[in-house]
Amino acid sequence: IRLYRVIYQAIEDIEAAMKGMLDPVYEEKVIGHAEVRQIFRASAIGNIAGSYVLDGYFQRDCKVRITRRNESTGQEEQIYEGALASLKRFK
Repeated sequence: IRLYRVIYQAIEDIEAAMKGMLDPVYEEKVIGHAEVRQIFRASAIGNIAGSYVLDGYFQRDCKVRITRRNESTGQEEQIYEGALASLKRFK
């Protein structure tokens, strides 16, 4: 049992307890764009996307989303969403 002298203190305490029960809000932040130039097939790994960074930057283990624009409708369809496994740089 908690005792309060002013009702405002009780309301603040209840609000603080309820905020702790809320789910966290995730915000999506775009840090870069890349264009897939070529797809390499590796039997042990799967598909590898050879990409060219258009703007921004990419970091290992960041979340990525790969989309493809449908030629007939002009809409984008999502192909892959997940973590970026590795980065390699070729000149």
